[in-house]
Amino acid sequence: MTTQTHTPLSTKGADLALSVERVLSKLTICLNQETEAVLQNNRDAAALLQEEKLQLLERYKGLSETLERDSTQLDGLDDHVRAHLKGVSADFQTALKNNLKAIKSAHNAVTRLMDRIMTTARRVVTQDQQTYNAYGSFANNGANGTMTPTKLNQEL
Repeated sequence: MTTQTHTPLSTKGADLALSVERVLSKLTICLNQETEAVLQNNRDAAALLQEEKLQLLERYKGLSETLERDSTQLDGLDDHVRAHLKGVSADFQTALKNNLKAIKSAHNAVTRLMDRIMTTARRVVTQDQQTYNAYGSFANNGANGTMTPTKLNQEL
């Protein structure tokens, strides 16, 4: 009696495709949630989501490196699976673009606010510098050049 030896089926490519799909889907959801948090000025939620995003990006980087080492792993995938991965990837790219746009917009808003505060602070300080009065002694102009929070708030 002869025994047949079967070559075990390799599911490595399918497993890798599933892992990529899961990570990209989670990353897309995370990016969309972070974008909403940034747009709503919810810094606490955005910070938590940023941590999750970084962890997911590390997982995606590892999967990407696996694919770079052996790009043939996905060769045997069904066309339906390939199309699904392309769709998930496209969704990820869209979420990434929206996320970057929201973060850049928030960064620009903070930069404008800081510039306005600094400009106002400089103006308040230079307005309050000591000058001489008609008798040759220092005239008291406010707090002698000291900017107080009250002065800054009044100017803003």
